[in-house]
Amino acid sequence: MSNKWLMKLGLGIAVLITASQANADPVFAAPEQNFGDTLEDKFEEEAETEPAEENDADDPEVSDENHMESFYLVEPDDAYFGELMIDSVQLHKGYSDNFVSAKKALYEGMLNWEESIDLSECPIPQEDLMRLYYNTVYSYPELFYAMVGCNYYMSEDGYVTEILPVYEVEKYSKADQEALRAKGREIMSLVNEDWTDLEKALFLHDYIVQHVEYEKTTQHYNHTAYEALVKGIAVCDGYAGAYDYLLSLAGIDSEMILSDEMEHAWNLVCLDGEYYYVDTTWDEHATRFTRNTYCCHDNFLLTRQEMEVQKHTATDWYGPRSGRNVYKTFDMSDNYTNAFWKDVDGALPIDGDQTAYCDGDKIHIYDLRRMKDIAAYDYQHDDWSDLGSGDSEYGSGYTILSVLDGVWYYTVSDGIYRLNADGTSERVYTITDEERAAGRIYGMMTVNDKLYYEIAPAPDADTVKEGYFSISHEENKGNNSIVKDASGNLAYYKDGVMQSTYSGMVYADDNWYYVEKGYVAVTKTGFVDYQGSKFVVVKGMLETNANGLVQDPDNEADWYYCAAGQVQTQYTGLAEYNGAWFYINKGKLDTTLADYVEYDGGLFYVAAGRIMKEVNGLAKDPDGPDWYYLAEGQAQIQYTGLAFYDGEWFYVVDGKLAADYTGNVEYDGAVFYVENGMVN
Repeated sequence: MSNKWLMKLGLGIAVLITASQANADPVFAAPEQNFGDTLEDKFEEEAETEPAEENDADDPEVSDENHMESFYLVEPDDAYFGELMIDSVQLHKGYSDNFVSAKKALYEGMLNWEESIDLSECPIPQEDLMRLYYNTVYSYPELFYAMVGCNYYMSEDGYVTEILPVYEVEKYSKADQEALRAKGREIMSLVNEDWTDLEKALFLHDYIVQHVEYEKTTQHYNHTAYEALVKGIAVCDGYAGAYDYLLSLAGIDSEMILSDEMEHAWNLVCLDGEYYYVDTTWDEHATRFTRNTYCCHDNFLLTRQEMEVQKHTATDWYGPRSGRNVYKTFDMSDNYTNAFWKDVDGALPIDGDQTAYCDGDKIHIYDLRRMKDIAAYDYQHDDWSDLGSGDSEYGSGYTILSVLDGVWYYTVSDGIYRLNADGTSERVYTITDEERAAGRIYGMMTVNDKLYYEIAPAPDADTVKEGYFSISHEENKGNNSIVKDASGNLAYYKDGVMQSTYSGMVYADDNWYYVEKGYVAVTKTGFVDYQGSKFVVVKGMLETNANGLVQDPDNEADWYYCAAGQVQTQYTGLAEYNGAWFYINKGKLDTTLADYVEYDGGLFYVAAGRIMKEVNGLAKDPDGPDWYYLAEGQAQIQYTGLAFYDGEWFYVVDGKLAADYTGNVEYDGAVFYVENGMVN
């Protein structure tokens, strides 16, 4: 059975649904779910003041002659989500024990990919099925693979007794389900259990804004928490679903809010019994100045009136969990109307209960529990310039802060400074000449034990060069120096004491050194390992001019992709070097791959470690049956039409040979008959 339908949610999707079923047992236990949720309870309290018709679903007469029906979240003739939500709201007359039990059964069954979910102990009226399904799949973003709809059995007197979910098995698998769980565990490992709910909500907001890229092309598969968190690309409902999912893992009650008028989604969040709105999409998408590390807070913890000021001007704010329009449902808290973060255009790093921000004049250390500044320091700052418009000056408004190992760092246009406990600043990194030619630092964020920074020619540039800096560990925070001893050897001193047992990298006297048992290893030239990273050292000193592909002198077959002397182990993809493009796998040149590689919106044929620019015409996918139409090794995915190759004409659709197509094709003012992709 197949059915076409269109869901316009966020910016719209079109999906072909196949009612095939998955059949396997769950592998991992899901987080414990609360089916009497705070927000739902709140909505019910508000609804008590309205006249309600009773739902007679308690004792239905279930007939043995049940018959199967089908239900999809959006019917073929309906284009908008909100219109159906109105119908769903009208059908809903109030919660019942059966409804809550049915929701629990449906959630647990779909979480385990069950083909059939028995509701005979808690049957619901057919008119409530739509709301039940909406309520469940939008309450729990981890059910991203079950958002199509279902078949169901209904008794003669109109009660649903069995549901057969339709899973999107052509797009998703249990491996994808586990990938989302694993990403959730990874992110939550960064959350301190001692943080307040405010601190958790702030951190998770900034994480999503920094790590998810807005999908401008509105491809249909970027509408879920899975795509946002695992793939890193989504539209608004993907952002909102991701935030809802992470908040649930943090024990914070929330709900996704959808507006058909705006074609947009955001979140309703409950902190300490107070309610606020959060729009992670618009805090990344609307006024960002770099692709990944920018984060504003214009739409964080707002009242309805403040949301309206931020252009949330519709009045159809639908909550699928509550089945209600929440636009004026209850009072919102204005606790954070004047919060300092409203004017902060960078992520707010959290260390304990403290964060730090820059107001253009000073760097402030802020206590998030007491909601007050506890220190303010002068800092080194300069002007940023736009390389694309005559080197015009932007001023000092692009300083970004981050925290690593309990130490605050901040950016200037051409480097990174460490903020010391006494309020003094110390430069720890200066961009290379190659990076300086590409732009200035317009962003920075901490990932694990590294400070990632972004180089761009202008604040709003699409072209961004990424690097990272990670040598800033506990042993390097004191007063370090390199001093010649009586024998003329360079020795490492920390706070006046020679560190005879220390081996590794150390920053001293504005340079980085490689030290072995307290002495600079002046005979060492090559790659060294330190704190899980790999660095280029020349005569015992970090070679900050080592950029691009660098050959390992100890193993000439190995080449590493470096930036400022550090191997970019976080990077897998294509990289340009000396006019050619090479395939990098976790920072190392990979000469074994012979396949097509997606990069920056294009598709490229890679073999022997590089893009095969000499390949033109049709070329077969080494791992599959497809043929692609190439020009200088790049698939011409923007092209649909006839293509001449090896003496024949072929029909190409989106850069790929249409081998299954037979029929007429209009090309260059004439009509041609094509059979199996070839002009006959």
